[in-house]
Amino acid sequence: MTLQQLQYVLAVAQEGSITKAARALFKSQPNISNAIRELEEELNIQIFARTPNGVSLTPEGEEFLVQASSITQQVKRLENQYRRDGKEELNLRISIARSSYMIRGISQWIDRNLQGDRPVSIHLAETNTNRVIQEVCSGAADLGIIRIPGNQLDQYNRLLKENRLIAETLMVFPLRIVFREDHPLSSYENIPYEELAAYTEIIHGDDQVPAIQKTQINPGLLPEKHRKVYVYDRGSQINLLENVRGSYMWVSPIPPDMLEMYHMVLKDCSFATVENRDILIYRRENRKHAAIRDCIKYLTAFAQELQKSAEGRENTVSAGPAHNLSSPAHIV
Repeated sequence: MTLQQLQYVLAVAQEGSITKAARALFKSQPNISNAIRELEEELNIQIFARTPNGVSLTPEGEEFLVQASSITQQVKRLENQYRRDGKEELNLRISIARSSYMIRGISQWIDRNLQGDRPVSIHLAETNTNRVIQEVCSGAADLGIIRIPGNQLDQYNRLLKENRLIAETLMVFPLRIVFREDHPLSSYENIPYEELAAYTEIIHGDDQVPAIQKTQINPGLLPEKHRKVYVYDRGSQINLLENVRGSYMWVSPIPPDMLEMYHMVLKDCSFATVENRDILIYRRENRKHAAIRDCIKYLTAFAQELQKSAEGRENTVSAGPAHNLSSPAHIV
């Protein structure tokens, strides 16, 4: 068993495909396939099962991946400790559920760590909550941020405990509606839910299952056949909101300056009764990981500052029904 074989296993697990892993590593597919097959034969286990869409981890493969990730991280730390130039590399893999404020906070944290000549290697991926949990469990990500609807909190708490993951709450909020400043509904401070049926909804493609929207917005939400556009990246989301007339989106908190930049506004909708919770997760063995602790500290402070800003802005709004001002989603 070699370190290179472990790195191949981690890459294939993260990409879900030997072909994609080969591209990411700039290696040939046969070399990676042969290396993993030799490792499986040496250890007498099956790490991956072949599927029509690529490969998936077997139960014993999932256990192996946790150990492989731990070993490669220890080797990296050892290399950093004895680097000849004495500069320890900042190496971190972060996987998050899609959110504008999270990306802003992480971007600022990264920028702070790029000041100076310290070596930095950071991998940042946006996906959905279940995928984030999988990546943190498997070791493909060191730190994850997930979004849990309040009515599913117990279910996910059990899942996190079963996988020995540590969880720390970052923010709690109901979803709100974002659209252009000149949207036909912009005169409302609190959008009547039935009014939305006449307009085009932008939805993250990962969250297109009606049950997901139902749990994040309101348990009484019924599937509707109004106009919807599904997107899978942030750039498309912003372009669609800017250019598709009458479009809107259910969103988490958005920094005020970002709203101003894109000429967007956030609006309440009292139909959105579910309190969503953004949670930082990481493996127990990483609880003393310096970069993870520093990132968590920064993001927590960033979220608290965003919440204060939101509450200050909310106090200036006189129209519309009152909401719980402890929610960080009040950014108008």
